[in-house]
Amino acid sequence: MVLFVQLCLNLFIDCLLLLFVLYFNSFTPCFLLGLAPNPNWPRVPSGRWWRDTKIARSQVWFFAGDKAFAEFLMDEIKEEKKIQKHKSLPKMSGGWELDIQGTEAKLARKVAGETITVSFNINNSIPPSFDEAPEGQKPDEQEPDLTSTPNFVVEVTKDDTKQTLVLDCHYPEDEVGHGEAEEEESDIFSIREVSFQPTGESEWRENSYTLNTDSLDWALYDHLMDFLADRGVDNTFADELVDLSTALEHQEYIRFLEELKRFVKCQ
Repeated sequence: MVLFVQLCLNLFIDCLLLLFVLYFNSFTPCFLLGLAPNPNWPRVPSGRWWRDTKIARSQVWFFAGDKAFAEFLMDEIKEEKKIQKHKSLPKMSGGWELDIQGTEAKLARKVAGETITVSFNINNSIPPSFDEAPEGQKPDEQEPDLTSTPNFVVEVTKDDTKQTLVLDCHYPEDEVGHGEAEEEESDIFSIREVSFQPTGESEWRENSYTLNTDSLDWALYDHLMDFLADRGVDNTFADELVDLSTALEHQEYIRFLEELKRFVKCQ
């Protein structure tokens, strides 16, 4: 009986010693599980192995495709930076002041008692390309440059009025102007809608009359285009706006890829 009690006591002491070792030795759990401890894992002075979980986890890919995805994104970012034409955004001529909030941009200038603002958003501003590669040419050879052609809104506010003239403009795919004379230069942008909105209000009124230019008299439409050109919104402005928008879109695309890579690598 005494011998049995002594054996039980020794077994109890051995269990206590084993628990003590498990508690203070970070490599013991790996040994008990039949795993070889990673020599790169640091030994924590406190000995609590679960405090190493964050360090160990950063070296393990839980999903097989994530590692390949992150490597692809890294290569994609390098290639995009190689072909990036503008490291900084190009400036607009004509004294326009630029304000950027994420993907939204606003250009503003004051002329002869008027405030002219042009706002646009680069999201969904690159037209889809449905052109097939010529026969014998690989799809990845001589890819055309992507160009951002966003819709933009011109607001003209006079100091002595409480209304703002709003002109909704866009870039037609065929870039054909409304003028009938072939010898005249075609406008590379078009006015789609025109309306009046109260000055100073953040939201436009849906019940304000909106003039659609699809069925508009050509003479009236030409006067509206001249109205914009006199205020600096002409073909030169539209060309520079495309360059600005394209640079901004590419910049945001690279930033998105970098954020996506960080997200994929985050464990």
